[in-house]
Amino acid sequence: MAYTPRNKSSSNSSFKKKPYARSSKPTSYGASRGSRPATPTSRSYAPKNGRATSPTAPSYPPRRGASAPFRGKTTVSDPNRTAPVAFPQKAPYRPGNASPYGTPPRKSFPPASTRPAPKFEAPKAPRTISARDKTKSPTTSWGEVADWYDAHLSKGDTYHEKVILPNLLRLVEPKRGDTIVDLACGTGYFTQALAKEGATLTGIDIGEELIAIARKASPAISYHVSSAEKIALIDDNTKDKVLIVLAVQNIERPQNVFAEALRILKTGGSFHVVMNHPAFRIPKQSSWEYDDKKKVQFRRVEQYMSESTGMIEMHPGMKETPTTISFHRPLQFYFKALVKAGFVVDRLEEWISHKSSDSGPRAKAENSARKEIPLFLYLRAKK
Repeated sequence: MAYTPRNKSSSNSSFKKKPYARSSKPTSYGASRGSRPATPTSRSYAPKNGRATSPTAPSYPPRRGASAPFRGKTTVSDPNRTAPVAFPQKAPYRPGNASPYGTPPRKSFPPASTRPAPKFEAPKAPRTISARDKTKSPTTSWGEVADWYDAHLSKGDTYHEKVILPNLLRLVEPKRGDTIVDLACGTGYFTQALAKEGATLTGIDIGEELIAIARKASPAISYHVSSAEKIALIDDNTKDKVLIVLAVQNIERPQNVFAEALRILKTGGSFHVVMNHPAFRIPKQSSWEYDDKKKVQFRRVEQYMSESTGMIEMHPGMKETPTTISFHRPLQFYFKALVKAGFVVDRLEEWISHKSSDSGPRAKAENSARKEIPLFLYLRAKK
């Protein structure tokens, strides 16, 4: 588009502009692609963002870590300063150079001949049951509650009297001439009941206080203070039946007990095990709960497969109450341990509670739950 000049008759007749034309040469305020920007000649620039400029020679410090075009320092004139501003440049690495912009020196290491030899520890052998037997002797926590336990059994209407003993007599079938060993016999409650049927009983328990009460109650029965994990006073293949009632959950290493039971039994002998049901009676991990919406009482189980150890208070609510140790293991643990010891498990039973609620808004739910959820487990294994 061409520019049309004004009329010569105008007041500014002396002024005349030439048509605009693009020049191929760079102007003072622009530059062609790839060329360096022109240097301003008529304007001075004050420092901006800490960077000083000069009308004649603008220069900026390189970024930290960038390579410098030359060594030394760059001096830039600042119109607002009386002294020149110096910007340090990245210096090349030299041994001993401690400049913050230089490469850090390498760490020096002592010669190999003066270094200390590395220490190697031999791997520790895995901890097995046999290794523990050599350093730790079995103990019991029931000695402190021996008197209380004996008084509890003499009250009547207990699980021992109403549930366990009738089923035990039915399954063990003691008769005259049978030789039976009651492992972890405690105060001899079940030992005495089986002896009344004519069998020859031997009671073994590690608690001296418990054995003292048993001997006083039935002097005719042979009682011994010994661990059920190592019964040195009984020879191999000499007993017809062996039982352990409500005690296997209080023994830390039941595998040893099963091995000893197999050793003293005759071929074809039976091993009878009664325990708190491992699926429903888990120390600190199971409890009775009630659903107000469904009007149902149920058993809450928070943990089953994992093995655990729990301290049981014999008198809950008292400040100073004796405690006993209980070990939880899943049902498969006992099957595997019995089979590994050499037994064949041929019978399993689950026993429910004998108690009942007569009145109350939850009596029906409580009685229904007692019939559905067993509290005790019975296993019989043959040699």
